[in-house]
Amino acid sequence: MSKVLAVLTSDWHLTLETPVAKAEQDWLAVQKRYLDQVKAIAEEHSCPIVVAGDYFNAWNPGPELLNWCLKNVPNTYAVWGQHDLRHHNAADVDKTGFWNLVLNGKITPILPGQSMNFGRLVLHGFPWGEKIVPHGMERKGKIHLAVCHRYVWDRTHTFPGASDDNYVSTVADELIRGGYDAAVIGDNHNGFHHRQEIAFPYSAMDILISGTFIRRKRDERECTPCVGLLDSDGSIRRRFLETVEDKWVDLEGKVESLLSEGDVGSLVEELKNLGDGGLNFLDALRHALSSLKVPASVREIVLKCAEGKK
Repeated sequence: MSKVLAVLTSDWHLTLETPVAKAEQDWLAVQKRYLDQVKAIAEEHSCPIVVAGDYFNAWNPGPELLNWCLKNVPNTYAVWGQHDLRHHNAADVDKTGFWNLVLNGKITPILPGQSMNFGRLVLHGFPWGEKIVPHGMERKGKIHLAVCHRYVWDRTHTFPGASDDNYVSTVADELIRGGYDAAVIGDNHNGFHHRQEIAFPYSAMDILISGTFIRRKRDERECTPCVGLLDSDGSIRRRFLETVEDKWVDLEGKVESLLSEGDVGSLVEELKNLGDGGLNFLDALRHALSSLKVPASVREIVLKCAEGKK
């Protein structure tokens, strides 16, 4: 009978401040609601929680957030992502909030070049900037899980110009050659599940791009946060998290309010923060201006400001 060996997740991006795209809430309570779901799933299956990087939204969380984490974050096994590092420099990881949780026993780091054994499960860590290398171990009935932080994409979960080296099938081949049976990979917030067919003695390899853990930006609104359940046969299945209590900023109301005040500059700056990139922001702005039936002359001025044109 199949048994769950680990709960897989990534990109928590823990922060003290409420993201600008989210309606005013107790943001620590929102994050705790998500963390409690993961903790409950791990307790249900009596298995470890594995985090594939970007624990924090910034490398230097203040004491208030760190103290909150010591009380509320479940014990985890994790690699660091670029957001966890000062200037994306792994040599300084011991100066970060991530390492503070290591020193306090909340995080057990899965270090590059080392393996961690949990009965049938063996974890191999590839934090931000580390290349995937073969583990060189005999399988002996073990499931070798690669835990990576690296932007991996497929044709429907990507951005223009993404490196071909990080295309999911290419990465899957790299993992298979390295002797890995499954992988959880963080960084791409637009999550997906990939199954790569492979030759005997195994029929397929599963890769989970777990995606955003808590939807923080307007262009993540259509994402559905999940964790992965790694089964003892090496397969991964997604378990989606409850999001019904999430609350978002009323974009059209914000546009209407700022336009009524005649403050186009504040409107542009405020709305730029609601998305993850210029294209998403401009699309949202055009939609809001159109929905509110803003006069064409005003709409033209606002869009020119947003696009940086004179």
